[in-house]
Amino acid sequence: MTPETLTAQVQSGASDAIATASKMGASAVPTLKKLLEDPDPDVRLMTIRCFDAVGGDDAIEAGVRSLLDEDSQVASRAAVLLHNHPPRGQGAKLFAAFNHSTEVAVRVEIPKIAGRIGDENDIRLWTTALPLVKEPEVRDGVQIGLAKMGHEPSRDWFKLQLAAADGPPALPWLEAAEYMADPWVVPTLAKLLDKRSEVYTAAADFEPVQVRVCDIAAYVIFTITKHKVEFRVSKRRYLETEIDEARKAAAQPPAAP
Repeated sequence: MTPETLTAQVQSGASDAIATASKMGASAVPTLKKLLEDPDPDVRLMTIRCFDAVGGDDAIEAGVRSLLDEDSQVASRAAVLLHNHPPRGQGAKLFAAFNHSTEVAVRVEIPKIAGRIGDENDIRLWTTALPLVKEPEVRDGVQIGLAKMGHEPSRDWFKLQLAAADGPPALPWLEAAEYMADPWVVPTLAKLLDKRSEVYTAAADFEPVQVRVCDIAAYVIFTITKHKVEFRVSKRRYLETEIDEARKAAAQPPAAP
């Protein structure tokens, strides 16, 4: 694998570029840094995907910088990179990007990224921003990030939103509970195990299967508690006996960290 090969693949939009960058590792970074300056947003988008595969401090730097890319797809993909590689020690830069970004979807994600790395100083920073946020979805993003950081009022707010979730609109709240990855959400998830409303339809063995609120809640409970079961844990439709096992998992005291 050579820099020339990587450059050609990125510029042509070939998905092989990601595998090439991953195999090259740190040696791909100088090439990717140059490609991130390309005027073509498609090239910058593929470059960010390659940086995500490589990881490391240079990938984080590229991700933080690209949150303010003029192309919304590049900025959104930079947010995905930073979720995958949380930028520890860069809370102030994230906050600055949040204040300068004009993309609602990116502004929703930045505080969630901050939530992965936040400390008491970050909590103080984001709580000052909360009253100034006008867009409801961005405000939700800030509170979700604060809840992840340990801000108790935001955790109380999130529990109420999660408990009320039902039908297709429940999906982002269930995904946010998975993002929390913390036992404090488990008792509220347990309340959802009785909800049989459909969230979405999935294809399993070429047959449509309705995935319900209780199914995703069970999946998140198993994921957080690490409860040992004899069946497959995934986002799928669960049997009633498996839902009962999720109740058992939720009732157990959390394992010591």
